[in-house]
Amino acid sequence: KLLLVGGGTGLVPMMRLLTHVKSTDDVTILIGAKSKDEVFFEDLANQLLQNNSHNVIVCTDDGSYGEKGFVTDVVEKLVNESHFDGVYTCGPEKMMYKTVQSAHSRGMFVQASLERMMKCGVGICGSCCVGEDLACKDGTIFDGNHLSKNKEFGHSHRNKAGILEDYWVLPVRFKINRQIFCVKGM
Repeated sequence: KLLLVGGGTGLVPMMRLLTHVKSTDDVTILIGAKSKDEVFFEDLANQLLQNNSHNVIVCTDDGSYGEKGFVTDVVEKLVNESHFDGVYTCGPEKMMYKTVQSAHSRGMFVQASLERMMKCGVGICGSCCVGEDLACKDGTIFDGNHLSKNKEFGHSHRNKAGILEDYWVLPVRFKINRQIFCVKGM
């Protein structure tokens, strides 16, 4: 019994993974998008899984298609109701963080495919580091047990200049006398 969770461009590797499932696998795939206009691969997922027992669930942030809300809300509900033999996720890091936490805390095997800024791709520049790990060299796929111990995963990333930034602190923009200011806020 497998659960695949994808959002945005993270759906591409999820579709590739679907080509490797066994016909005996019971597969649930969650497709997360901001709106109906950004829902991709629903038909492809159903086509790839036509010989499997499967469920394709679409979630949109704005509720314009499928279930309204974040895909991680559905992850939480599903892992509470059922045990999955494997949970696989790719997409925005905050989504993957919540998915990994939900599955790992219930003793489920979980893997996440991380994407970070990769300048060199061979582990020299360090721009893709996630704590002590280099996504380009040590990953890009990491298991939940490893990620649950990583202090940066889901909390911070490195910008294009290599500076560590916190995911949870959002920039706030405001205008005073036609000048735009940007400050870090909560």
